[in-house]
Amino acid sequence: MSELRRVPLDHAQERAVEPVRQRVNELAGMEILNGHLLENVQLTANVVTRIPHKLGRRLRGWIIVRNNFTDTARVWVHDRQSKPPPEASNWAVNPRPESELWLYASSQNARTFTASIWVF
Repeated sequence: MSELRRVPLDHAQERAVEPVRQRVNELAGMEILNGHLLENVQLTANVVTRIPHKLGRRLRGWIIVRNNFTDTARVWVHDRQSKPPPEASNWAVNPRPESELWLYASSQNARTFTASIWVF
């Protein structure tokens, strides 16, 4: 997101608008707002799912915003900071964080899940 551009204002208008402009620019600079919604992502239980995140830059974070999990499921990200879940036998580090998000979903009962994920 780019900053709001300035428009010529008189002194009184400038004083009234400046705090709002500063706050909007502050919000526009927040990384979590500069993201992309990945809808209907298919995750398979106990398998690493590689998801193109379409950000055009290194991924900073992700949030599951909607899912159809019918039982308790846990989801891990595959990266250098994450410890593997106990049941993950083939844990590897994502070599392409600038283009992919790797997720591992764990469940006792369900085999597949559908989720919408906000990436930023």
